[in-house]
Amino acid sequence: MAAYRLFRRIIRRQGAKFIIQGREFDLSSYERIFLIAIGKAAPFMAGSLARILGSRLTEGLAVCGPGQRITADRIICLPAAHPLPDERSVRAARRIVSLAQKASPNDLVFVLISGGASAQVCLPRRPVTLAAKRWVTDALLRAGADIVELNTIRKHLSEVKGGRLAAAAYPAAVVNLVVSDVLGNDLESIASGPTHWDSTTFADARRILEKYSLWTKAPASVRKVIQAGLSGRISETLKKGDPIFRKVSTFVIGDNGTALMAAAARAKALGFRPVILCEGDSG
Repeated sequence: MAAYRLFRRIIRRQGAKFIIQGREFDLSSYERIFLIAIGKAAPFMAGSLARILGSRLTEGLAVCGPGQRITADRIICLPAAHPLPDERSVRAARRIVSLAQKASPNDLVFVLISGGASAQVCLPRRPVTLAAKRWVTDALLRAGADIVELNTIRKHLSEVKGGRLAAAAYPAAVVNLVVSDVLGNDLESIASGPTHWDSTTFADARRILEKYSLWTKAPASVRKVIQAGLSGRISETLKKGDPIFRKVSTFVIGDNGTALMAAAARAKALGFRPVILCEGDSG
């Protein structure tokens, strides 16, 4: 219910008009409306938006962790893993990319994003294997890499991150509704930016692995992909200014500040006098 309250506070629907943060979308102008929800809050976000869209929703997919369910019609729950991806994560990614590719120029794709999606939706870039991707993720986590560094590596070893999900949906319109778990709400880092451009490079990916003394230890397939990217033999992640992003709109509907304000309001209702010292700390 918390997710639904959040959606109802930020999103309004007046007939065919879908209004979010002051911007209007005419749902009647689209032939079909698809929904993709990824991240640990995916079931709650998907169910909430489905209630708002009603019969206008054509089809949807949402990743689900252990014990999570979705009661909304037209939405299929895809089991996925966290914090390390597994075969379920790969199957979920393939299903999600296939749904995005179904969209036509006259369709609308809602992509609901929350923390944890980088592991839940994993489609390694060949010849990188799932085992190699897991090794790198685990090694970076153990080495103390931050979320930006971790996701830089993930994006450059992926067929879905770093804007590639937006590419799969193109030329359909894409509306991203994001609940951020990243300080500063960096859209490139949240869920490894599947529908957002990426400013990092293969050179950054190699530098990060070298920083943590992992370059020579990394699986050969990982080094092969990064070297191929450095030499220009394979494409980079999608960059700012790519025509694909002209049809992508992104709204951050919740973040750490949202959670803090809600906690403070609840504390006040219980008779406390809450003080929010800051919205983020790291180190």
